Amino acid sequence: MNQQAPRPRKAPRLRDQTRESLEFPTILQFFASRTQTRQGRALLLELDLMPPARQSFHFGQLDRWCQLLEERDPLRFPTIPGPDFFDREPHTNPFDAEELRRVRDVLNFFAVLEKDESLSFTRCLEPGTAIASEIPDDSGDPDETAGELKRLTRLLGGLFKPDGDWREDISPLYGSLIKQFVQTDEQLDAVLKNCLSRYNEFLSEAIVFERNHRKVLAVKLDFKGKVRGILQDYSASGRTVFMEPESTVALQNRLTEIVSEIEEELWRIRVEISSQILAIPVIGRDICPRLARMDMMQTLALCARATESTPIAPNHERDLSLLRARHPLLDESFAAMRMAHYGLEEPDSNHMVPFSLHLDEELRGLVVSGANTGGKTVTLKTTGLLAWMANSGLPVPLDEGSRIPFYDTIFGDIGDHQSLSHNLSTYASHLVSMREVLARTTGTGLILLDELGSGTDPNEGNALAQAMMEAILETGDHLMVTTHQQILCTLALTHPAMENGSMSFDSRALKPTYIFNQGVPGRSHALEIAGNSGMPATVLARAKELIDDNQVDVQAAIRKLQEQHRDLNRQKNKLRKDELRLHRRIQDTRKETDRLKQVQEEFREKERVRIAKAVDKAERELRQMLTEVSSQKQARRGFTKFAAVKKELMEPLQTEKLPQVEVTGSGLSREHWKVGDRVWLKTWRMEGVITAVDRKKFRVDCKGKFFHLGPEDLLHMKQPERAERPKIMEHLESESDANLSMEVRLLGFRVEEALMEVDQTIDQALRRQMPLIRLIHGHGTGALKTAIREHLKIHPAASQFEVVIERENDGVTELRFGF
Repeated sequence: MNQQAPRPRKAPRLRDQTRESLEFPTILQFFASRTQTRQGRALLLELDLMPPARQSFHFGQLDRWCQLLEERDPLRFPTIPGPDFFDREPHTNPFDAEELRRVRDVLNFFAVLEKDESLSFTRCLEPGTAIASEIPDDSGDPDETAGELKRLTRLLGGLFKPDGDWREDISPLYGSLIKQFVQTDEQLDAVLKNCLSRYNEFLSEAIVFERNHRKVLAVKLDFKGKVRGILQDYSASGRTVFMEPESTVALQNRLTEIVSEIEEELWRIRVEISSQILAIPVIGRDICPRLARMDMMQTLALCARATESTPIAPNHERDLSLLRARHPLLDESFAAMRMAHYGLEEPDSNHMVPFSLHLDEELRGLVVSGANTGGKTVTLKTTGLLAWMANSGLPVPLDEGSRIPFYDTIFGDIGDHQSLSHNLSTYASHLVSMREVLARTTGTGLILLDELGSGTDPNEGNALAQAMMEAILETGDHLMVTTHQQILCTLALTHPAMENGSMSFDSRALKPTYIFNQGVPGRSHALEIAGNSGMPATVLARAKELIDDNQVDVQAAIRKLQEQHRDLNRQKNKLRKDELRLHRRIQDTRKETDRLKQVQEEFREKERVRIAKAVDKAERELRQMLTEVSSQKQARRGFTKFAAVKKELMEPLQTEKLPQVEVTGSGLSREHWKVGDRVWLKTWRMEGVITAVDRKKFRVDCKGKFFHLGPEDLLHMKQPERAERPKIMEHLESESDANLSMEVRLLGFRVEEALMEVDQTIDQALRRQMPLIRLIHGHGTGALKTAIREHLKIHPAASQFEVVIERENDGVTELRFGF
C-alpha cells in the first residue's frame, strides 16, 4: 500500500523567521525573568518593534526610571491581578478571601504611589496601547472616582486580621455567629473531655479524632456497644471504630448549622464587596495595567544597570553607529541572566570581542568577508539583534554615543532553511526569502543576508546576488551581507553606497581574531586553513596552480588594503594615546591650579583670623587700660588713635579680592536675635552661627572658630525653617542644687544643628555648674554619633568635662563636669 505523502505546511513568515534566527524571544526571556509580577512579565514578553510615537514615550519613561533608581531603592510590587480577574458576575462568582486581600494590597500600594511625587511621570499612559484605548474620555469625575477608591481601600483594609482571617466585626451577624460558634465549641470540648474520662477503659487512644467533619472517639471494636452514639468510621485495621458520642450529637449539629450560617453571611459580604469593586472599572482598566507597566519599566532600568546596557531611542536620521557592540548570549555582563535562564549551576565562560560599525543615509550597505568561523555571522546577527532590541524598547549592550535608526522592518536570511516538506533546496529556500524581501522593502528597514551567492553556480549566483544587492540599496534600506565571494567585495569597492568589512585573521597562528574591521575586505584563507588541518602538500600546490591570475591579483590587492588598514589603525591608536595623555596633563594642571588657589585662600583666611584676633586682643587691653584714665579727653584721644591703627591693620584684608556674595538680611532688631540664628560677619565676609549672648556681645561659631562680636559687626540673616528644638529635661528645678543635670534629645537632627545644641548646652552647664549632661543621639547610621564625639574632642572646654560612653547603651554620650 502506497504511503500518502504529508501535506506541506505553510512556511513561517520571514519576519517571524528572522525574529527566531536572531534569538530575540530568548533575550526577552532574560529580561522577563527579573520582573516581580506575572503581569509585568507578560507585558515585557509582548515587546516587539514599536512605532515612532510609542518609542518616544517608552524611552522617555525608561530614562526617568534609570535616573530614579540612582536615587532610591526599587519598588516592591504586590501580586497584580490579570485582565480576566475582574471579568466575573459578583452574585454568582464573588471574590474569595485571597482575591480580596490581593485587591486590598494593590489599592494600598497604589495609594502610596499616588502620594509619591517622584513617580508622577508614571501616571501617563502609553499612546496607542490597549491600556490607553480602553479608558474612555467620559470615565466620570476624577475626584469622585478618587473618593470611591479611598473608601474601598479603607473597607478592604478592615476586613482581615494580620494573619489573614476575617475580622469578627465585619458585620453584626457575622460577629454574633462567631461568638456562638466559640461558645458551642467550648461546650462540645467540655462534653468530649468528660466522655474521654468516662469511657477511658473502652478507648484505643484517649484523644479526640475527627471523621466526616465530626469529632469522634476511638473505641475498641470489642467495646463498641459500651459507647452509645453514631458510628462514623472504622480504622484501617478494622480493630477500632470511631464513635460520635450521643451526648455530643446535638452540639455538633448546632456547630454544623452555625458554620453554614457563617458561610452564608460571608457569601453575602463577598457579593456586596465584589459588587463595589467591579463598580469601579478603573481598578482593572487603569490601576492594574499601570502597576504592571511600572514593574516592566523598573525591570528594564535595573537590567540596564546590571548588564552595562544603554537605553537608545531610535533616530530618524538613518544613522546606525554601533560602539563596542556585544551579543547578550556571549557578553560577560549577561552571564547571570544566562545562568538563571538555562538553569546553570555556575556562570558560563562565554566571551565576545566587541565590534563597532557605521551605516548612514549615504553609506547604506556593508559586505563582510573573512575566514570561516571568523565571526562574520555573529557580527551580522549581533547587529540585527541589537537593532531589534532597541526598536522594541530594550536597553542594548552598547557604549554611550551609539545610535540606532528607526527600523519598521528587519528581515534576515540567516542559516540553512532547506525544507523537505516543501521540496526546497538550500538555494531555493534563499530565493524564497529574497523574493519576500524584495517585495516588502520600505526604505526604513534593515536587511541581513548571510552567505549571499552560495549554494549554486558561482557565476550565476554572484550575478543574481549583485542584482539583488543593487535593488535593495535603491530602496534606501540598510543592507548587511556576509560572503566568501570576492566579486561581491569588488562591488563594495566600486559602489558609492557600499563599503567592505572583514574579520581579522592571524596568518601566523592560522586562527581568527574575531576583530571586525570596517573599510577593508577580507580573505577566506581557505588554503592556509587546509594546510594547517593536514591537507597533503601536493593537493595544496595543485590548488594554487588552479587559481587564475585575476584571483591572485584580487587577493594581493586585498592583502595590501589590509596592511594599509592596519597601519592606519596603528596611527589612530597612537593619536588616541597622545590625545589621552594631553587630556590627562590638562586635567592635572587644572587640579594643581585649584589646589594652589585653595592653599592661597586658606593662607589668607588664617592671616585674616590671626590679625583679627590680634586686633581684638589689643582692643580689649586698650579698653581695660583706658578705664583707668581719669580724663575723658585722653580716653577719646586714645580710642581715636586705636581706630586709626585698627583701620591700617584691617584695610589690607578688606581690599583683597573676595568673592561677591549676596546676603539677605532678616530685618529683625538686635533684641530678637537668638542662639542658633545664622549671621554674616561683615569684616571677614563669612557666615557664622550665634552660640551664646553675653550682655551686648554675641558669641559666634564660624567654621569651628569662636568670636565675641557686637551687633554692628554682624548682619542677621534670613533663617531657614528649622526642626523643632530638642527638649532639655532638667531633673531638678533649682539652679543651686548640686545634683542638677540635663538630657538633650538630638534624634532626627542634622549634624550642624546638633553640634550647635551641644555647644549651647555645654555653655549653660558651665554657667550653672551642672555635674552631668546626657546627649541622646541614638545609633542610626552612626554619622550623628560620630560627629558629636569628634566635636567633643576638639571643643574649647574639653578640659572641663569627661566623656563617658556606656557599653550597654551606645546611643547616649555622657559629659561629667568637675571630674
